Amino acid sequence: MAYFDKTSQSLTGLTYAHATYGPVIDCKEVRFILAERGVVDFIEYGYGEILASRRCENTPFSDEELSFIDEMALFVNTFGSATDLSDYSHKLSCWISSNDGETIEYTRTDGEVTQAINDRLSAIH
Repeated sequence: MAYFDKTSQSLTGLTYAHATYGPVIDCKEVRFILAERGVVDFIEYGYGEILASRRCENTPFSDEELSFIDEMALFVNTFGSATDLSDYSHKLSCWISSNDGETIEYTRTDGEVTQAINDRLSAIH
């Protein structure tokens, strides 16, 4: 959502829904996106499939996207536990205004997610 705030497009293209402990994604979407980007193959094996990583000459992300991912890793690492991060994010209006199972719209944040991240990083540094 922070990447959407910054660029008006999703970094992953994923849809997130409100769940008890935080936003969750549709696993079918993840499979599709990873395969579409050429990062993985799904190979039939026995009665199912296995995930096989492809060797990529290039990353599926641009330099700008990788820089953003690094910034988000810095933000996440300011918390002592996943519970601390969850508690922090659950104070945001995009979380408060959605119900279990409901899609959390990217446009619902109105810059609040980015501001919360920036506030946290500024307070730490």
